[in-house]
This record gives sequence, C-alpha cells and structure tokens, in this order.
Amino acid sequence: MDVAVKVKRQRESDVEQVPKKKSTFSDVSDEKLRNFTAWCCENNFNLTGKVKVSREGSCAQYGMVAIEDIVEGYCLFQVPRSSLLMPSNSDIADLIEKDQDKLAATNQWVPLLVSLLSEHMNTSSKWRPYFDIVPDFQALDLPLFWEQSEVEKLIKGTGVDLAVERDLRMIDSDYKNLVLPFLQQHKDHLKLFSPNFELFKKMVAFVMAYSFTEPQGKKQDDSDDDSDDEETIMSAPMMVPMADMLNHITKNNAKLTFGKDALKMVTTRMIKKGEEVYNTYGQVSNLHLMHMYGFAEPYPNNINDVVEIPVIRLLAAAKEQLDDSDSTDITLLDEKWKYLVETDVIAEDDVFVLGTDGFITDDVLIESMKVR
Repeated sequence: MDVAVKVKRQRESDVEQVPKKKSTFSDVSDEKLRNFTAWCCENNFNLTGKVKVSREGSCAQYGMVAIEDIVEGYCLFQVPRSSLLMPSNSDIADLIEKDQDKLAATNQWVPLLVSLLSEHMNTSSKWRPYFDIVPDFQALDLPLFWEQSEVEKLIKGTGVDLAVERDLRMIDSDYKNLVLPFLQQHKDHLKLFSPNFELFKKMVAFVMAYSFTEPQGKKQDDSDDDSDDEETIMSAPMMVPMADMLNHITKNNAKLTFGKDALKMVTTRMIKKGEEVYNTYGQVSNLHLMHMYGFAEPYPNNINDVVEIPVIRLLAAAKEQLDDSDSTDITLLDEKWKYLVETDVIAEDDVFVLGTDGFITDDVLIESMKVR
C-alpha cells in the first residue's frame, strides 16, 4: 500500500480512539449549542478538540473554525448511522414503510418531510437537541419565502424565479395529495400532529438547505451516442446532524465521506488555525446556490457557475428576425419547434447551459440550430 494512502487512512481512523471532549468544541455561552454538542458526544460523534463550532469566525450563522492547525486527511467528527435523521430511523418508521411507495410518488423528499414533522413536534424526540438549534426558521431566507415584489426586483429572469414557481406548485400539491391524507389516515397514532401547511413549507426549505444525499453507484447513460458518460445514482435525502452546520465554498477544505457504520467529515487539505472549515454542497452554480441555499459566491470564486438560457428564447429570437406580416415563415418556425418537442430533442422548460468553457449542453443547441 502506498505510504501516503496508509497514513491518510490512519488519520481518518484516529477519531475512533479520541476521548469524548465537551469543553472546547462549542461556544460555552450558547446554551442550545452546548446542549447539542453534548448530545453529539453522547451519541459517539467523536468530536475532535481541534475545532470549535460558533457564530464567531463563521461566514454565516453557525460554522466550524480550526483552533489549531489540522493536517490533510484528518477526521473532524463522525456521525453514526443510527444518528442520521431519516425515515427508517424515525419514530414513525413503520407507518412510513407501509406507505413508502405512495408518499414517494412524486419525489423522495416526502417520506423525510413527514418524519421531520413527527420528530419536530415530539418534545421527547431523540433528536430534540438537534431541533433546538436547527432549523432556525428565521434564518431560512430562501427565495421560496420572498415576497413577489422581491422576486421581481432581485431574481426575475435568472432562472431562480422559475425554479421557485415550480417549488411552490409542488409543495402545494404534495401537501394536499400526499401529506394530508397520510396525517388523516394515521391521526390516532399521530396525536401531536395538527395539519399546518406553513410548517410543512418551512420543512421543505429546511430539507433544501440542510439535507444530504448518499451516492449509491453509477448508472450508464442510455443515450445513443458512444460516450462513456455515467450518472451518479443518489439515495433519498437525509439529515446529518453537525455536518449540516458547516458552510460551503467551491474551494472547500473538508468533505463528508460515507462508511458502513458512520459518515465522517474529513479534511481535504491542511487547515490553518483560525480558518473556517468548509464542506462542499457539490459542483453547483450560483443559480443553484441561490435557489436551494439563499446565497451566491462572488465572481470569480465559483468555478462551477453557469448561465441558463431558456430554450424558448431560441424560438422567440428566431421570430424577432422575421417580418410580422410574414405569417408563412412564422407558421413554419412553430412547426419546426413542435417537431423538436415531439422528437424529444428539447422540452418546453429546457435550458441551454453556458459554463465558463462554453455551452455544456452544446449537443442540444447544435441540434436545435440545425432545425432553425
């Protein structure tokens, strides 16, 4: 085995023998944070004493800051799988399992959302110290909650506004068609529940901004071309206490790894004393960051940033080049557009994606331009 690899693995496993520490990990003046970190210690998170969780030194809300130099490959903490908040671990796991297919009919979020509602309303929940510190609903300043005037002024035309519209339609539909029937069906068991759409909407935002998905392997691209592209298959979302308190930047210095018995937050480079520990939310654009998390990275920090151009703009631009009186050409353009949609070359709500190195969806663009 390569010596460097061996040393790195040893560093990652060192956390298993680290004594439980409560004194330096969190801001002792913050009672809720202190209770949460104590809960983490009781549940074998094996928190290292090399970092501190606090609002001080964090770029936003709570964050994790190094209080001494930390080498690459060092495990900052682990989260035992028994402490992950997901449907199979929740107090209504049996009920969700019975209705799993129905609840997940439109997306995989609904079973988790129902679990979160149950645990959040349960004052004796295993995750009570976690819920006491997150979610801070007042701090969830996502476009999902903005007034229409703010949307018009700040994000209209960016694509975020369209994503929010889709979210609101889906939230309303899922609540009426999936969540309410589930609550009513099991009302004798779920005595703590009282149907509350606003709370459900906030829980959706909580899952958007805080949840994690676990890679489950690769799926071969089914397209007809000869490319070797593979799509990563992701699990249903889950809440990962402590890991979800780390902030994100594109050039992160830590990442979450997935093991058989626990998930571990491991440094990806050396972190100097006083530096904030940053996780990564993935290779995501500013549009995605604003939509899901309510912030964007300043230019040019986000190397994954893209511009999304609605494909419908291609049709509009083509029509702008024609004389309004020439109905024949306009009709022909409409027929060509209909052909593109019917042959699945494009969909009405598709976008052309332009990255820093050119069009990422250049195949769709080229095919569309051929028809034009």
